[in-house]
Amino acid sequence: MDFEGLSQKPAGYPFSFPPQGKQLDGHSQKKTSSKKIGPRNALPPYLSGQNKKHPPPRKLGYHKKDGLAQGVLQHSIFPSSSTGISFPSNGRISFPKAENNSNKQNANPHHSLPDPIAERAIKKNHPPPKNLPSTSPTSAAPTKKTSTFSARRKWVGFLLRAFLYIGTITAGLGTYYSFRETRVNGWIAVKGISMPKEIYIVHDFSADIKALKDNYFNEIGPCLEEVQNKKENLKKARTDLTALNERIRLLKQQEHVAETEIQIVAKEYQEKVDQIWKTEGALLDQEFDKKLEELRERFKQKALQLGIDFNISSAEANSPEAWVNAYNLALYNPPPEIDPVKERQWAEEELKNWHNFEKENEKKREELKIKTKEIQAEVGPKVQALREQILRIQSRIQDSQLEITPLEQEYANNERELAQAEETERKIKERFLNDLEKIPQNSVREKIPLSPEGYFEWRRLDQNPKFSPGQYFLWVVIKKEGKEWWSLFPFPINAYALTEIVVLPESFVPIDLFLN
Repeated sequence: MDFEGLSQKPAGYPFSFPPQGKQLDGHSQKKTSSKKIGPRNALPPYLSGQNKKHPPPRKLGYHKKDGLAQGVLQHSIFPSSSTGISFPSNGRISFPKAENNSNKQNANPHHSLPDPIAERAIKKNHPPPKNLPSTSPTSAAPTKKTSTFSARRKWVGFLLRAFLYIGTITAGLGTYYSFRETRVNGWIAVKGISMPKEIYIVHDFSADIKALKDNYFNEIGPCLEEVQNKKENLKKARTDLTALNERIRLLKQQEHVAETEIQIVAKEYQEKVDQIWKTEGALLDQEFDKKLEELRERFKQKALQLGIDFNISSAEANSPEAWVNAYNLALYNPPPEIDPVKERQWAEEELKNWHNFEKENEKKREELKIKTKEIQAEVGPKVQALREQILRIQSRIQDSQLEITPLEQEYANNERELAQAEETERKIKERFLNDLEKIPQNSVREKIPLSPEGYFEWRRLDQNPKFSPGQYFLWVVIKKEGKEWWSLFPFPINAYALTEIVVLPESFVPIDLFLN
């Protein structure tokens, strides 16, 4: 049995270990057990005269081993003189001083056997532990030094305690480090769109975007300049075309006035037949006032249409020449879409018409004097003059219509060229947008899954050597209004800490803004 695994005082163990440095033998062992093992008489019960209850054993001796049992029995029943045991009459046995038989035993241990009675007396005085196996009387129990055993037992206890402390500390440290984690949590806080399946950790590709933007400006710059020129040409052609149409409209209006005047003259002819002076004189005055008012109204409407400052004082209320001068002064700083030369020509033409009217009116007045004589001759020249005026107006209308055809062609050409320039601009921009979309794909370092609600989680970064604590870039792509919107911003990864990210709608911009 191995005693080294036992504790200092295990439960149910009937004895304690001797102190270090003392031998474990029958002569020096002290009584340490509190349990009473047996009587401490000097003689066994069957040899004591006071105790009659224990008859002597039938046989005294050792186990049958090596053929010694018979000799021991004989030696115990018929003791020799060497035992020195005498039986007095009082029934007690007296033992003489024991002799040292160690030399005999060492010489021949098989033939020199110890006295069984004395051996039993020693066993009675020093009973062995119950749990220890009985030793053979033929061989003496070897003595052990307990110092080595006790030291080994103490070292075992010390090692066990050390292992317990080390295990406790290791478990605590392991628990502490197992709960430490570097992770990133986030939410894409954009509503009303379908979330992408993943977001990306990328390298900083702002330098690539800047280089692409420089190339884009170098290539699209001439195209933008051409588009601007085409727009200006188109605007100029539109202005010229508008002015020409307005001139044609005014000429047609004069033609209509001349035709109306002819009708008036015809009506006057009918009235002059009845009342030459009573009606025709009044009609000439009314006609003069009417023409003067119409001329003034035409100047006001024309100035209002052109957006120029046209003022007539009270002293100049009935002077068409003053109106023309005021109209020409207002054309010194006209808007860019107005042609002052053409407008001055129009004013001179109106003044000329007015002078013609004055002449005609004066002529009519002169004719009224002789109207009574030649009424028929008075109507013919006036009608003829009006018809000639109408022919002149129609000729100018035809010339203007001939001018309008090339202007319309020029306007159509400018529209077509502008559309081509804008199409070239669109293709260049589309090509560079495709190149822009490829830049982040070459810079992706990690893909993070994204839930349909916009939440993402990136855990156990402390176990990922690719992402040590530091600054990184998050790139998120969504689809909105038929095009891509990007959100690119930096964020930190802190060691053994939680980094929370909320991507707001304001951080998303359309991809084409990166090229503007």
